[in-house]
Amino acid sequence: MYQRILVPTDGSDVTGKAVATAVSLAKALGSKIEALSVKEPFPYSAISEMQPVPPQEFYDAQERIAAARVKAVADAAQTAGVPCNGHTV
Repeated sequence: MYQRILVPTDGSDVTGKAVATAVSLAKALGSKIEALSVKEPFPYSAISEMQPVPPQEFYDAQERIAAARVKAVADAAQTAGVPCNGHTV
């Protein structure tokens, strides 16, 4: 029926419940999980010298956060024996 199930995650408790449901559904249907976490954009301002965090440091931190969220979904899928691909954008 469903070949792939998209699971967006923000790391919240509500998302955790959705992940568990999606993994169960994927296991029952023989589907694959596609995990997705969206990174926050850099908060640009008119006065760029006043930024508390350099842009690259901000991007690196956002990538670490998003990757950890996707990994949590991938770990849940792996535990259930469900294939999972992870993406951050």
